[in-house]
Amino acid sequence: MDLPFAPAEEESLEETTAVDPSYTISLIRQLIRKGSSLEKEFSDKQRVNSDDGDSMQPDNTDPSEKSDKQGLPEERSVSPKDQLVECGCILQDLAASTPQAELMINSLVIEVLLDNLHTAKSSRMKGICLGIMGNLVCHESLVAAISSKKGLIATVVEQLFLNDVKCLSEAFRLFAAILRSSASVSWAQALLPDEILSRILLIVGKTDNCTLLEKIIDFLSTVIDNRDVIAMLIQPLLKLGLVDRVIGLLTNEIERSPDEKLDRPGSLDLILHFMEELSAIHCVSKAMSSNDRLIKVLVNIYLFISPVEFWLQAIVLRW
Repeated sequence: MDLPFAPAEEESLEETTAVDPSYTISLIRQLIRKGSSLEKEFSDKQRVNSDDGDSMQPDNTDPSEKSDKQGLPEERSVSPKDQLVECGCILQDLAASTPQAELMINSLVIEVLLDNLHTAKSSRMKGICLGIMGNLVCHESLVAAISSKKGLIATVVEQLFLNDVKCLSEAFRLFAAILRSSASVSWAQALLPDEILSRILLIVGKTDNCTLLEKIIDFLSTVIDNRDVIAMLIQPLLKLGLVDRVIGLLTNEIERSPDEKLDRPGSLDLILHFMEELSAIHCVSKAMSSNDRLIKVLVNIYLFISPVEFWLQAIVLRW
């Protein structure tokens, strides 16, 4: 593997503009599937950059002259699979920097990530690809170019049907980020089919993982905060059982053993805060206030868990 000098571990994300562009490009090259059409397309792209005098072309220095500085995965005797994971993790960190994100987009990273999502057998690798995309879409200037990639939105939506917690967490983080952007409507439209919304609600009602719980609630809160998106999705979500799923989530949380609750600090408050947000929507508030199961659950919480009294009062007062 021929990678230029990697950034020092102590570098902050703000300092990643100093990372050798050829290092970033070499990382992307490592994720290209052998024998895919992207190999030639990627090489042609870099050749054009070189012919145009672009300073971002890969470094062709003899690797033997610099191998002592690189600390590459290969030199630490890691497996090819772990090497790909490490390259992906570094790219995910670099994608938080706007200059690096722009370089990555211009170097076909979206096409490479899409190919990996279609073909990778490793759930971990798919989660990393979604994580890279999640950081890339945080740059508003790049959102339009990213969203216009053929098949991108549909491919990301498909990942919601994976059963891997890490993949699902990264998928919902990506959706939350994109729904805060100028491309929110086109992505929300992709979520409209009943099959997709039912899957989202199934995850809402079933998740036990704290990280996934946080990411999916953040996603749903983002839906609520976007006027165009909530207008599009709220009625389908209600029809498919949004209120019952959220009540189920709350019920499961308060029925956990004391030891489980100690391992999940803040989870109950997170759920109640989200329910408060939901109750601010008139049609949802109406459905919640007429739900006997929810009223019983709230009464039990009010009687036995005083720290959350504030949230309860906020919800009840809205009704």
